[in-house]
Amino acid sequence: MKNDDLWIFAYGSLCWQPGFEYEEMVVGHIKGWIRRFWQGNQVHRGTAEKPGRVATLVPDQDGETYGCAYRVNPHAYNKTLKYLDNRETKLGGYDSKRSQFYPCDSETEPFMAILYIALPGNVDWRGPGELEDIADEVITASGVCGSNIAYVTDLAAFLRAHEFKDDHVFELEAIVLEKLRLEDSNSSSVSGISEDEEGSDSLESSIE
Repeated sequence: MKNDDLWIFAYGSLCWQPGFEYEEMVVGHIKGWIRRFWQGNQVHRGTAEKPGRVATLVPDQDGETYGCAYRVNPHAYNKTLKYLDNRETKLGGYDSKRSQFYPCDSETEPFMAILYIALPGNVDWRGPGELEDIADEVITASGVCGSNIAYVTDLAAFLRAHEFKDDHVFELEAIVLEKLRLEDSNSSSVSGISEDEEGSDSLESSIE
């Protein structure tokens, strides 16, 4: 591994949709941060009228956030950073920082990686909230990259695929899926009542 390698740490949608050329992907974690759905989004997973909720990192002395790091194609450094500046900073409200990345493979030495964090005070900052309320926002939001629901479930799927634990993500996913199940159940009940009423009307008409 060269000292001048450019690595990008992913902990949200970059985990499954980086959008840039890379030479290598390594799973692992950073220290001192925890993942939280405290950032709003009006482009990728929401709109101005119905903002979505996306992940950011919050300082925590004992925290660890698992994800992956991409080693960028050396011939695409400028192109990649320009792409990420537009995707994460201009459209997403994130700032770039550097942090030590610790690969799961103990034989690989830790290295510095660039990461993108939404800081309090940016225009889309939503801050802490009850997971029930965050889930309500997730269910109704959708943007140019797809539904906010898919963002949550895709992130949870990535973490499970690598056997990573994140209670915040998994609890939010569980609440979202339960709310969707209840909505489907209620819709089915209403549909069944309507069909019964239509059948009753038809029966009365035939009797008349």
